[in-house]
Amino acid sequence: MGPGATDCPAPLPVTVSLAPREYWVDAMAPGFRTKGRARIVKLYAQSDVVVELEPAPPPPPPLAASAAAAPAPMPMEPAAPKPAKAAQTVTLTVRCQDRLVQIEIANQSGKLLASGRDRVAILVEPGLYRGRLVSPEGVVSEELMPVRAGDGLVEQIMHSPAANSRVM
Repeated sequence: MGPGATDCPAPLPVTVSLAPREYWVDAMAPGFRTKGRARIVKLYAQSDVVVELEPAPPPPPPLAASAAAAPAPMPMEPAAPKPAKAAQTVTLTVRCQDRLVQIEIANQSGKLLASGRDRVAILVEPGLYRGRLVSPEGVVSEELMPVRAGDGLVEQIMHSPAANSRVM
């Protein structure tokens, strides 16, 4: 929030203890947005992560007074209920050049959303997803994939997991 902020929920910098694994690090504050993209941090030792915030752009101006004051036309039939506002969706695509590798896309809770070979694409809401590759030998590799509103298309190219055998 910056120097002199009075409504900051925690003193800055913030220290958090976490179990060893990969994390998606991002920060939010009213009137600000993250500078750059959120980052994936492989946390297996003590680490400092700096997240910079910048002022958010001003909101769009309100509609002109004449447009806002104009009465709505009377419907001839009873109005149908409006559908719930759809969340902004983003196309998430995971590719692997090894056509024998199984590709899986899972959400934050680990629920499998899509799977296939070569290329898997799915419409998702903003959030954190996990791309997983499973080789024919059963070797698994994973990558976290943050998806933010406004991304439009997120494409991740993953490389096949290395087998741990004397043959390969």
